Amino acid sequence: MNNSNTLHPGQILNDQFLIPKQISINTFATQTEITENHLKDLISGRRSISKTTAKILAQNLDTPQYWMYLQREYDFHITRKLLKGIIPDDVAFESLMINNPHDKLIKIVFSDRQEAVEFFQNKLPQEIVKIIDWDTLELEGSNYIDEEMQESESDLVYSVDFKNGRDKCFLYLMFEHQSTPDKWVRYSTIAILDLSSPSILNSSKARIICFPPCFSL
Repeated sequence: MNNSNTLHPGQILNDQFLIPKQISINTFATQTEITENHLKDLISGRRSISKTTAKILAQNLDTPQYWMYLQREYDFHITRKLLKGIIPDDVAFESLMINNPHDKLIKIVFSDRQEAVEFFQNKLPQEIVKIIDWDTLELEGSNYIDEEMQESESDLVYSVDFKNGRDKCFLYLMFEHQSTPDKWVRYSTIAILDLSSPSILNSSKARIICFPPCFSL
C-alpha cells in the first residue's frame, strides 16, 4: 500500500473522498465552486493545492489543516527524488535546516514549493506574475550547469503554466557563491543559462515543442 506522502493530494481527494462517497466531479464543483477543469487538474496531478483550495476542501470535507500538509509532504517526496544525494531519505527536512553547507541549505529552502512560489511572486515583474498559474509550479531538477562551474554556482529549475492553459515557461534559479561583489554577474548568468538550456529541455517532464520563455533570477 502506498504511503500517503507518495500520492498527489488530488489522487487522495478522488480515491479516498469522491469515489467512496460517489460524488461526481460535476457535483463537487457545484458544491465547492471550484471549476470542473480545476478539479480535473488536481486529480490528474497537473495542479497543486493552494491555500485557498485547501481551505475550501477542508470546509466541505471536514478535514481541517489536512490538505496543505498532504501537498507539502508530496512536494518533499518529489524533491527527495529530484535532489537525491543532497537530501537523505531518512532525515527529516526540519533537521536539514541546521548545519548544512550553503549550497544544500538554499536548495532545501527552495525545494519547499510554497517558499518558491512566494519568492518568484516577489521577485518577478508583476506583469509576469499576473499571467502565471502558480498552482502548476513544479520542480524540474538541479545541477544543469557545466561541471567546471559547480564549485561557484548552483541552480534549481522549475516549470510552470501560463493562465492561458496552453503555454509553459521555465523559471531558472541560479545561486552565485561570491565573497565579493561582481559587476559582471549578469553577463555570466546569461552565459550559464545559454549553456544549460539544452540540458533543461532534454530532462524536462513536459513535452517541449519549441523553446519556452525562461526567466533567470
